[in-house]
Amino acid sequence: MKGVLVLIIVALLPTTLLAQNYEVKKRCKGNGTNAMVVEHKDQYFVVKTPRYFQHGWMIRRLVGINGGGYRTLDYLNSSGDSYQMEVQVLSRMQWNYSGYAAARTVCRKITQAGYRDI
Repeated sequence: MKGVLVLIIVALLPTTLLAQNYEVKKRCKGNGTNAMVVEHKDQYFVVKTPRYFQHGWMIRRLVGINGGGYRTLDYLNSSGDSYQMEVQVLSRMQWNYSGYAAARTVCRKITQAGYRDI
């Protein structure tokens, strides 16, 4: 039994280490829009998602996060099942944000009533 536990831990270790590269700092929801602020390598990004990104879910990979635009987000749900969804990373230059406070403001703004996607 102890050997099985060690095997499971070793098998999940690379996934866990990879997931630690992305941290969801804030979730925003409203007006039919879902978004989140993601920290990656000490930088903050606003990511629009087609559905609310639940607590307990972990981002495994978001290739091209620095470039903005539409990207594929690989994540694990709270049961450990792996899924993908297409998301939109908002350009930091276009939206003029850097740092957590500014990213959080953009996240809130795009989920408020009255905001319209351009």
